[in-house]
Amino acid sequence: SPEQQETVLDGNFIVRYDVNRTVTGGSIQIENGYFVHYFAPEGLSAIPKNVIFVIDTSGSMRGRKIQQTREALIKILGDLGSRDQFNLVSFSGEATQWKKGLLPASAENVEEAKSYAAKIHAQGGTNINDAMLMAVQLLERANREELLPARSVTLIILLTDGDPTVGETNPSKIQKNVREAIDGQHSLFCLGFGFDVSYAFLEKMALENGGLARRIYEDSDSALQLE
Repeated sequence: SPEQQETVLDGNFIVRYDVNRTVTGGSIQIENGYFVHYFAPEGLSAIPKNVIFVIDTSGSMRGRKIQQTREALIKILGDLGSRDQFNLVSFSGEATQWKKGLLPASAENVEEAKSYAAKIHAQGGTNINDAMLMAVQLLERANREELLPARSVTLIILLTDGDPTVGETNPSKIQKNVREAIDGQHSLFCLGFGFDVSYAFLEKMALENGGLARRIYEDSDSALQLE
């Protein structure tokens, strides 16, 4: 009888598809407890990216977190393509741009950025608000000066434990400021470090701005988690 029937699967089967292309097996990954099958179209060139990395170097990142931040940053920098552009904003109590504007992701520039990342250390307060607004302004200025390649995408990647202590410290006000500054023009991705990360704050901020948040756990390999 229907009452006695048991089912192994209980959930929604969601298929997201593109237009008809070359048949390919794609890849299957386990993501957040789900099997995810990626069907990747072939024959498309990678879209150029303009990326601002926003790096928390405050005292709360001391120890394992800042070590993982270095590893994560070096890993992502290594994944940039030759047509990409990037810059770094590091912040504790104040925010600082690494270079004046966007740099092409040449082998030389990426190596210089990796050397910079390898030397970052943690001290001081946490001014997330000012750092995020600085990153948006960098992209806006590059856009005004017509320095962004045609059909390229603009991304901000925030690496932090998400605990603001300097400047604007109200998480909902920071979310509002960031949302209004980004104004649907850029995508925000947040990497939250540590067991005590303010993850709900980071996740909401990323989702409101067309991106995703991910936890980086202290007892795991950060580069492996980022893969």
